[in-house]
Amino acid sequence: MIVLTRRFNSIYVGGMCIRVVKEAVVWSAERCRNSYLLYSPSRGFWPSQRPPSEDADIYIAAGRPRKIEFGRGVEVRDGLNLFNGFVKKGLWREVAPSFHAALADYVSKSIYHTIEMTIRGRVDRLVRESGFYMAVERRGGYSHVLIIATPGRGQLFREVAAEVFNKAEAIKKVHLGVAVDTPLDIYLSHSKYSTPQRGVKPLLLTLATNTTP
Repeated sequence: MIVLTRRFNSIYVGGMCIRVVKEAVVWSAERCRNSYLLYSPSRGFWPSQRPPSEDADIYIAAGRPRKIEFGRGVEVRDGLNLFNGFVKKGLWREVAPSFHAALADYVSKSIYHTIEMTIRGRVDRLVRESGFYMAVERRGGYSHVLIIATPGRGQLFREVAAEVFNKAEAIKKVHLGVAVDTPLDIYLSHSKYSTPQRGVKPLLLTLATNTTP
């Protein structure tokens, strides 16, 4: 996988120069130098200037994440799956701000906010407030996290989702805008923080399977 960032921002592939200028993606038929990041789960992110493989996936991590696809020319699509299988090794901090940009962009465009994340690492506390719901299930060495926020709770949604991302050792899967049934007690008052309790049946599976068509 190839990733372009603000610092590692250009690649010549398929007879095209693709370049990141601030957060914009531009391309032309002119040749340009290669300066990009390569990624593998075992090594993480590292810089390269070699001619790239033409069949490698290419992502943009400047502003919200995007993916470059070649069809009839160059197409730019949503690239949040850049963070599926995201391991914090090497120059991962070059890429991480793009996740926070994705959160900000999503919250600005949605009314209800939902995110489902599977991370390697533990979530030490649950945040519970009126209009905000969070559930965590520990399974198979991973923490499965579901966060739901109602209108007016977007800032809290961003803060808590960012905290989960920041503290994770790795991200196995992330999905913004996942369809769930809203818990009946989401508008009830809760203490702001609580500790996940062992022996309590997690709500994540119930909510994830009872999805709205």
